[in-house]
Amino acid sequence: MKTYSFFLFYFLTISLFAQDIDTEYSYEHQKITIKNSLPKGGLKYTDQYGSKYTYVVFYSEVINTSDSTLHLSLKFPSDVYPLPEDQEVNFSFYLPSESMTEEKKTQFMYGLDVENYLINNLGKSTKMNKEIQPNSSSYIYVLVISNKGVNGTVRGGLVLKGEALYYQLNGLEIKMGQLQKLNN
Repeated sequence: MKTYSFFLFYFLTISLFAQDIDTEYSYEHQKITIKNSLPKGGLKYTDQYGSKYTYVVFYSEVINTSDSTLHLSLKFPSDVYPLPEDQEVNFSFYLPSESMTEEKKTQFMYGLDVENYLINNLGKSTKMNKEIQPNSSSYIYVLVISNKGVNGTVRGGLVLKGEALYYQLNGLEIKMGQLQKLNN
């Protein structure tokens, strides 16, 4: 019985820690893989004027298996995007510059201090330039806020189409940047 309990605990622990990846896309021609997390959040935030929001945090890991350095140029404007299936739900997207690491995967909100970030950045456009060396990877936080919650689950992730990067969220697709290979 003790052996059975140990193995049950072991497999439950493994499955809990393996549950952070939602999608994984391999772009063999470019030698790039993008992994997108499940959301953490669904929590409420009230700004200084009393406006109420719901937020979730995602991360994407971009893995460069090529021999060239990758340059990511990312930007989310301060625009608000209505959800295609429910025009009353509006989303805004942010690229926090705080470093996401492997160790933060198990932390609350993937280790991002959301409230502090929103105090300083709500309603502003965000951008990021990042270089990923050959045979290495980098994480990118994406913070999504909405004017109200959605019915069901929120799913989001970074995808590559040619050299353009898009962020997809529940049927919404936003062009958010470019990926370029630099000659080394």
